[in-house]
Amino acid sequence: MNLLIFLILFPLGIAVLALVLPGGNALRKTIGVITAMVLSAVPIYLLIKYLDQGPVYFPVASHLVSTLMLGIEVLIAAFIVYISIKAKQYLTLLLVVVQSLVMIVFEISAGGSMEIENSLFIDKFSIIMALIVGIIGSAICLYAIGYLPEYHQHHKEVKERRRYFAFLIYLFLSAMFGIIFSNNLMWLFFFWEITTICSALLIGYRNDKPSIESMFKALKMNLLGGLGFVIGLVYLYNTSHVMELDKLISLDQNYALVPAVCIAFAGLVKSAQMPFSSWLTGAMVAPTPVSALLHSSTMVKAGVYVILRVAPALENTVAAKMLMLVGGVSFLVTACIAISQSNAKKVLAYSTISNLGLIVACAGINTPAAIWSALLLIIFHAVAKSLLFLCVGVIEYKLDSRDIEDMDYLIMRLPKLTPVMMTGMAGMFLAPFGMIISKFVTLKAFIDTNPGMAIILAYGSAATLLFWTKWMGKIISIRHG
Repeated sequence: MNLLIFLILFPLGIAVLALVLPGGNALRKTIGVITAMVLSAVPIYLLIKYLDQGPVYFPVASHLVSTLMLGIEVLIAAFIVYISIKAKQYLTLLLVVVQSLVMIVFEISAGGSMEIENSLFIDKFSIIMALIVGIIGSAICLYAIGYLPEYHQHHKEVKERRRYFAFLIYLFLSAMFGIIFSNNLMWLFFFWEITTICSALLIGYRNDKPSIESMFKALKMNLLGGLGFVIGLVYLYNTSHVMELDKLISLDQNYALVPAVCIAFAGLVKSAQMPFSSWLTGAMVAPTPVSALLHSSTMVKAGVYVILRVAPALENTVAAKMLMLVGGVSFLVTACIAISQSNAKKVLAYSTISNLGLIVACAGINTPAAIWSALLLIIFHAVAKSLLFLCVGVIEYKLDSRDIEDMDYLIMRLPKLTPVMMTGMAGMFLAPFGMIISKFVTLKAFIDTNPGMAIILAYGSAATLLFWTKWMGKIISIRHG
């Protein structure tokens, strides 16, 4: 249990340190390296320790912590109210006020009598997620330390706020570990909201009009998802006096269905599934480390994580079929949209939404093969996509463009970077890399349960093949003469 609490609190401590730390980039890099090593080593140790065990639950004295979390939630809500009024974003204002009122009234009326048996837990799935967040997330944060000075040299119109940026990305990692290890649904919601506000502020880092608009779009959609989450929690406690994830899943479906649907809805919004995908494509205005962080190891993975967690409560229901359909449609449509894009970041964004759609569809099917397929997709997508986003950031800096049409002969212009980028692209669709293996497992799961979904997978994969091979051809072509 101590290691789980450490993984939640350690990035928070680094976030505070980054905010107050004076000194130059060398000191920040040293701290970043140490942080990356620690956040990589602890999940690896947890993997070794709990590899052969089932879920392990930990009791934590939760009343004081829950009260503290409520206070922080109120402060976050007040901050969102302030920036919403300032920017005249009245829908955001309405959503945060309604969500906060529901949560505060619920906490006051039920919080004192709420008994939580086990607030934290660990199992194989949470260890996989911790490895992704710890290794890939901390590597992205380390990359950001060196990236930002060059970014500001390139974008002199953007005010330099490196401390603020570092604070947000490490706080983000802290909240992700909280989501992964929380069995207490109130705690899970708290960390969920931390990721919402952090991601919005990171999207708005440039502080210009497009960034502010994208920031509020992300806030609006994720606050809507958060409101659904809150409604689900209130319904769950009022009908069954349950507020733990494991107990929700084991409840009779008559009691578990509505809260599971509400939480899955929040997950669909967070993972940018259609029709909520526009907030993620709008996030491309942010610096490259933000895009990599949101798309690979954190924000969107939180969405599919909770969907997979509540999927057993939706089994053999209309809601499960709708989940499968939403995921399948998102996979196919966004893969086709990616073909028409020339902006490299947008291609990666639509590709991300597409792959997440496949994971959501697997959650809707919820057979052992489908769940294993979803886990494989999460792992290999996180690795390949984080690599690709960071490569695109370097290319944008070197070529002063993120347009794929400007990447002709890249192997001649950036010979060291191109093989790295080719590896990331190959990881998305070529054998023997993991994504193609994941899709074969997905295909089997679809054929066994719903052959119609296999058709969607075939057409979506064909579109995926088209835009990746086009891009690869561009960067490895050689100019003669």
